[in-house]
Amino acid sequence: MSRINPSANRTLFSISPDFQGKQLGRHTYESIEQQVRANAQIQEIWLEVYTRNQVALKFWVKQGFDRIVKVMDETVEGETLSSMILSKSVAQ
Repeated sequence: MSRINPSANRTLFSISPDFQGKQLGRHTYESIEQQVRANAQIQEIWLEVYTRNQVALKFWVKQGFDRIVKVMDETVEGETLSSMILSKSVAQ
């Protein structure tokens, strides 16, 4: 029998540049993580971030997303976009 590893996946989280630097992202994320941690079955959170978005990448690393699950490239309208799937353990 295989073991199930419940997880939460957040792929879109954006703060308008007009509101960045005001701790809104950190407070919003902390609220989400608190709700996730309330579910003992969820062991980790995954998210995707574009590697060229250094502001977002630094934000997520600061929030504890220190495991790179996968690096991907996709071509959109002739432009190659690289992204990473990051994860963070929230196991109790």
